[in-house]
Amino acid sequence: MYRRFYLFTSLFFFSLSTQQLFAQQNAKGSAEEEVTVAGQKTTYAVIVGVSEYDAPRLKLNVADKDAALFARFLLETKKVNKENLQLLLNKKANSAAVNAAIRSLLSKKIKNGDEVIVYFSGHGDIQKSKDTANAGGYIGYLLCSDVNIERAYTGAQGTLSFKDLNEVVTQLSQNNIQVSIVLDACHSGQTVNEEGANLLSESALTSFRNTIRYLSCGANQRSFESESIGHGYFTFYLVNGMMGAADNSPLNNKINVNELNLYVYNNVYQESKELQEPNIGASAGGKIVMTVSPEMKLIAFDSLRENAMKEIKESNNAAKSITIEPNPTLTTLSASQQEQLSKLNALLKKQVHKEAVALYASFVKQQLFPADWLRFIKLKLVQQLSIDPQQAVNTVLLGNNSQPPAAYFKAAAEKSSLLLSVLDTADYEHKIYYIYARYLEAYSYLRGKNYKMYPVAKRLLHEALVAEPDAAFVLHGLGLVAEYQDDFPLAEKYYRQAIELIPTWTYPRSSLGNALRSQNRYTEAIKVFQEVIKLAPAFSWPYNNLANVYLDLKRYKEAERLYNYSVQIDSVDAATEYSNLGLVFKDRGNIKKAETFFIKAINADSNMVYAYHHLAELYKTINAKQTNTLLTLSVKREPYFAEGLTELADYYREGPLPEEWKLADSLYDAAISNNPYNTWAYAGKAWGKAQMKDTAAAIRLFKEAIRVNPDKPTAYGYYGRYFQLTKNYKQSIEWYKKSLAVSPWYWYGYEWMHESWMKLNKPDSALAVLQQALPYFDENPDLYNLLGNYYYAKGNFTAAAAEYAKALTADSSYANAYGNLAYTSLEINDFKNAVLYFKKANANDPLLFSIKDISLVLIDKADNLLLEQKQSDALTLLSFAAGFIPATQHDFYFKATGLYYLNGEYKKAVPLLEQLLNQQELPVAYRYRFLQLLGWCKLDEGNFTEAARLFEASFAHSTNPSYLGLAAAMYAANEKQKAAAWLQKENQNNPNWQNEAGWTKLYSKTGIRLLQQLKQTN
Repeated sequence: MYRRFYLFTSLFFFSLSTQQLFAQQNAKGSAEEEVTVAGQKTTYAVIVGVSEYDAPRLKLNVADKDAALFARFLLETKKVNKENLQLLLNKKANSAAVNAAIRSLLSKKIKNGDEVIVYFSGHGDIQKSKDTANAGGYIGYLLCSDVNIERAYTGAQGTLSFKDLNEVVTQLSQNNIQVSIVLDACHSGQTVNEEGANLLSESALTSFRNTIRYLSCGANQRSFESESIGHGYFTFYLVNGMMGAADNSPLNNKINVNELNLYVYNNVYQESKELQEPNIGASAGGKIVMTVSPEMKLIAFDSLRENAMKEIKESNNAAKSITIEPNPTLTTLSASQQEQLSKLNALLKKQVHKEAVALYASFVKQQLFPADWLRFIKLKLVQQLSIDPQQAVNTVLLGNNSQPPAAYFKAAAEKSSLLLSVLDTADYEHKIYYIYARYLEAYSYLRGKNYKMYPVAKRLLHEALVAEPDAAFVLHGLGLVAEYQDDFPLAEKYYRQAIELIPTWTYPRSSLGNALRSQNRYTEAIKVFQEVIKLAPAFSWPYNNLANVYLDLKRYKEAERLYNYSVQIDSVDAATEYSNLGLVFKDRGNIKKAETFFIKAINADSNMVYAYHHLAELYKTINAKQTNTLLTLSVKREPYFAEGLTELADYYREGPLPEEWKLADSLYDAAISNNPYNTWAYAGKAWGKAQMKDTAAAIRLFKEAIRVNPDKPTAYGYYGRYFQLTKNYKQSIEWYKKSLAVSPWYWYGYEWMHESWMKLNKPDSALAVLQQALPYFDENPDLYNLLGNYYYAKGNFTAAAAEYAKALTADSSYANAYGNLAYTSLEINDFKNAVLYFKKANANDPLLFSIKDISLVLIDKADNLLLEQKQSDALTLLSFAAGFIPATQHDFYFKATGLYYLNGEYKKAVPLLEQLLNQQELPVAYRYRFLQLLGWCKLDEGNFTEAARLFEASFAHSTNPSYLGLAAAMYAANEKQKAAAWLQKENQNNPNWQNEAGWTKLYSKTGIRLLQQLKQTN
């Protein structure tokens, strides 16, 4: 919300309704006794304008210009002397500086009858409060440049609260110091929150009693600005009016409240096309707010604006400095004092903050500087030291999936503690950094997944909450601790309290959804995540969180769509989405794509340990060294993360050496110690004990997991899996039933129970389990794939194919179904579709459906067809596959070209064989076989000379070659003596060649006729 505050000396009163306001006080322009102020007075001013916020989304257009314009108006009309005016623009208008400036008004020697002006131009907002002392249950806030974007104001840095401002105003007013407030309300299209914009106006009505108050627009209205004049209408006409344009009723060089109100109202109302109605009210409408001197009439408005732009430029440049610059408004320093200041600046430049604080402490202790300089140095130190803690808190509040490591938050906590050594307990920032020191240290333990330190985190957060019960971000932190400790009801309680305080803050809503998901309350979780998306449709992570639910439900297509949409919104903070997309493709059976996404996740964020785990799982069977490297890196990056420890333990447990098993056992212990709610840590350790023949210990561990995690279906499911894999199927089924009693959404309970029933040869029970899962997983392709496998095992290939097709209807990228459809198509001799599905299966999962394995399956099928005397079908199958199987699969092509030859289609065999023989890396054994087969094809072709050459060439590639082909070639070429000689050698090596019973499987019809003639000459 865009607010402008001017604290003036008169006493205005404004209302949400113009008619109500002036019905109670004065009509616009009414004649009233003129009220003047006697005696000499001094005016003090604090001018704040923020267009450039640390959060880019909060950027405003003219707030700094309006503030600078108003400051120049006060200075150039001599309303305020330069030494009495504090101008804070953009980055210099951080909360430390703004609050210090406001509080400094109480320490100045302001006397009875003096005037104070405070001007704020920037965003404003409200936050709910549980404190009934706050009117309407809200606290109003003016947002300084370092505010967080998530509206978590209470207990955090970045604001000037109405409460704090009101305390200062009240003290000044009680001392008969004239204070006025002007509020230039939210700019059209630039509010932080619409409801907050409206409620802040109501909050202002109950604050700042005994002041003049100006409100730029009425309730539910917005204030407008002009691109041509470069200012908001309200401020523009307010300054013009006070410079003399409002002096008209009567024309006497004195501007009273009613005159100014009428002038500003009429002009703003007209310029805004009747959309903005400023309200100005006071206890006495005739009170003089400005005396127009002849010198004022000579001031050019354009000159004011030009000087205002210079102020902005100078302020923005000064804000970039991290050192303490000379300040002409402060006491002049001696040479020794300047030397000490230089030492301090050198430390600040090097960002050696501990030493800088120690040096400052010596300044205070030894009183080396005047009081005004000590306050100024303290302010600069606070501003410098506060940057990292505030950025760290803002990082948490955003709730992004990828966050800095735990050490980042721990360092920010330490800097907050360092700040406390600079601050006095009465300082505005003291409570904030007391909270930050505890909150950030607690969060460092959460971020590092350091379960042992969660009780400490909980204590620290409770201490912070005592300091500020309305700190929503602290409540959310307590929710995270409770969730990580598996106390989900308590986590929900804290999340809902945080949501109640800040309904628009999406992080606690997302956390609530995650807590519901962890309890398998998927319907509720989906509803919550959809609410988050509605609140923040332009943010990426709500889509990722909703996709996680669909991934749990095995609805891969919907999960993939949402993950991709999340990446589309934010491709920078996308490591989590990439890792999750890898899981989608892994579960579908598309290993190649899964690997690609896991690698992308690691490249996007080297601390994305989940991606290390998933990629290591892919490599486990093909690259053990790489698996070990990935898992070791994961533990190095997150040494307390139980899941990482169990993944590495699994790797060692599956190793061949007892030493590795012992190392695995110790890693499981570390995982359980860090997180006793990790059910697989118990299961993995139990499997290790079983591996070491300690069955009793294994059973105790599974039971311990259930005792500690009675509400987790995985605790029961892993125990059931133990019985299943040790072939105690009846026991496994009982535990799977218990897992599903805890949650009917536990997919593996159905899958593994189905397998156990099949092992017990109870197909009806196995089918019933899958049908039981259908209401919960009707879009799960795994379910239809299992149904297809069921019918395939029963020999009902048509029904199997129908179920596999349903899997692809649920998810067209489901690779497992392609492989199964390929096998099913082979069974029913649908060769064209079999090859098509194998091709798709290989494209999705080249490891599970490798080209080599597929070629062997096709060869095996072809051999079976040959046994069934279906030579033509075998040839058809291999012909369809020839364009898909690469030439490096030599067995396949020897079988395929052999079938072409046997079928009399030597013309198709010859070019393939010639292509194969051109391979430089062709193994010797295959070169021999291909040369022999090509020779026989050439005999069919009638090219006897070439056939003889090929047969002779083959001899160099075998220690025991066949001479039969060369003998046949010589015979066909009518070289009978040579034929007889080669035939004699064949008789010596292989006298069984004459057995005609096997000829049809080895030779074509042409070849058989030739051999029959050759046999007669033997």
